[in-house]
Amino acid sequence: LNGTLGSRMMPSEHRKTAKQTAMSAFAIVLETLNRWDPLNVRPDADGPEDEYESIALRITSALLNHRSHQELQSLLTTIADELGIEVPDEEIRSLFQKISTSIADEGLA
Repeated sequence: LNGTLGSRMMPSEHRKTAKQTAMSAFAIVLETLNRWDPLNVRPDADGPEDEYESIALRITSALLNHRSHQELQSLLTTIADELGIEVPDEEIRSLFQKISTSIADEGLA
Protein backbone atom coordinates (compact mmCIF):
# COMPACT_ATOMS: atom_id res chain seq x y z
CA LEU A 1 0.00 0.00 0.00
CA ASN A 2 2.90 2.39 0.56
CA GLY A 3 3.40 2.84 -3.16
CA THR A 4 -0.24 3.73 -3.66
CA LEU A 5 -0.22 6.43 -1.02
CA GLY A 6 2.28 8.74 -2.60
CA SER A 7 5.82 9.36 -3.65
CA ARG A 8 8.74 7.58 -2.07
CA MET A 9 10.19 11.07 -1.70
CA MET A 10 7.57 11.79 0.95
CA PRO A 11 9.01 13.14 4.24
CA SER A 12 9.49 10.51 6.92
CA GLU A 13 6.66 11.78 9.14
CA HIS A 14 4.19 11.72 6.24
CA ARG A 15 5.25 8.19 5.33
CA LYS A 16 4.63 7.06 8.90
CA THR A 17 1.19 8.68 8.92
CA ALA A 18 0.31 7.18 5.52
CA LYS A 19 1.48 3.76 6.67
CA GLN A 20 -0.52 4.02 9.91
CA THR A 21 -3.60 5.08 7.94
CA ALA A 22 -3.19 2.17 5.54
CA MET A 23 -2.69 -0.33 8.35
CA SER A 24 -5.71 0.97 10.28
CA ALA A 25 -7.91 0.91 7.17
CA PHE A 26 -6.71 -2.62 6.33
CA ALA A 27 -7.58 -3.81 9.85
CA ILE A 28 -11.10 -2.37 9.55
CA VAL A 29 -11.68 -3.94 6.12
CA LEU A 30 -10.31 -7.31 7.25
CA GLU A 31 -12.45 -7.31 10.39
CA THR A 32 -15.54 -6.50 8.32
CA LEU A 33 -14.77 -9.28 5.83
CA ASN A 34 -14.12 -11.75 8.64
CA ARG A 35 -17.50 -10.94 10.20
CA TRP A 36 -19.23 -11.22 6.82
CA ASP A 37 -17.38 -14.49 6.10
CA PRO A 38 -18.84 -15.23 2.65
CA LEU A 39 -16.90 -18.49 2.36
CA ASN A 40 -18.00 -19.68 5.80
CA VAL A 41 -14.44 -20.41 6.93
CA ARG A 42 -15.10 -19.05 10.42
CA PRO A 43 -11.96 -16.96 10.97
CA ASP A 44 -13.46 -15.85 14.30
CA ALA A 45 -13.60 -19.44 15.54
CA ASP A 46 -11.34 -22.22 14.36
CA GLY A 47 -10.91 -21.22 10.71
CA PRO A 48 -7.91 -19.57 9.08
CA GLU A 49 -7.48 -15.97 10.19
CA ASP A 50 -5.79 -14.91 6.95
CA GLU A 51 -8.42 -16.19 4.52
CA TYR A 52 -9.58 -12.71 3.49
CA GLU A 53 -6.29 -10.79 3.71
CA SER A 54 -5.68 -10.54 -0.04
CA ILE A 55 -9.23 -9.34 -0.57
CA ALA A 56 -8.89 -6.82 2.26
CA LEU A 57 -5.70 -5.51 0.65
CA ARG A 58 -7.47 -4.93 -2.68
CA ILE A 59 -10.38 -3.14 -1.03
CA THR A 60 -8.13 -1.04 1.21
CA SER A 61 -6.00 -0.01 -1.74
CA ALA A 62 -9.09 1.08 -3.67
CA LEU A 63 -10.40 3.03 -0.67
CA LEU A 64 -7.12 4.81 -0.07
CA ASN A 65 -6.85 5.67 -3.75
CA HIS A 66 -10.20 7.45 -3.44
CA ARG A 67 -12.13 5.27 -5.85
CA SER A 68 -15.76 6.26 -6.37
CA HIS A 69 -18.57 4.52 -4.53
CA GLN A 70 -19.59 2.87 -7.78
CA GLU A 71 -16.05 1.60 -8.42
CA LEU A 72 -15.80 0.18 -4.91
CA GLN A 73 -19.13 -1.59 -5.15
CA SER A 74 -18.09 -2.94 -8.55
CA LEU A 75 -14.85 -4.23 -6.98
CA LEU A 76 -16.84 -6.03 -4.27
CA THR A 77 -19.05 -7.60 -6.96
CA THR A 78 -15.94 -8.68 -8.91
CA ILE A 79 -14.41 -10.21 -5.79
CA ALA A 80 -17.62 -12.14 -5.05
CA ASP A 81 -17.58 -13.43 -8.64
CA GLU A 82 -13.93 -14.47 -8.28
CA LEU A 83 -14.80 -16.34 -5.09
CA GLY A 84 -17.53 -18.14 -7.01
CA ILE A 85 -20.31 -16.90 -4.77
CA GLU A 86 -23.52 -15.12 -5.64
CA VAL A 87 -24.06 -12.04 -3.54
CA PRO A 88 -27.19 -9.95 -4.02
CA ASP A 89 -26.61 -6.30 -4.91
CA GLU A 90 -28.25 -5.24 -1.64
CA GLU A 91 -25.73 -7.30 0.34
CA ILE A 92 -22.85 -5.74 -1.65
CA ARG A 93 -24.22 -2.27 -0.89
CA SER A 94 -24.58 -3.17 2.79
CA LEU A 95 -21.01 -4.48 2.99
CA PHE A 96 -19.70 -1.40 1.22
CA GLN A 97 -21.66 0.82 3.62
CA LYS A 98 -20.27 -0.99 6.68
CA ILE A 99 -16.71 -0.61 5.43
CA SER A 100 -17.18 3.03 4.41
CA THR A 101 -18.84 3.97 7.69
CA SER A 102 -16.15 2.27 9.76
CA ILE A 103 -13.38 3.95 7.78
CA ALA A 104 -15.06 7.36 8.10
CA ASP A 105 -15.75 6.87 11.81
CA GLU A 106 -12.02 6.35 12.35
CA GLY A 107 -11.22 9.50 10.34
CA LEU A 108 -9.29 7.54 7.74
CA ALA A 109 -11.08 8.76 4.63
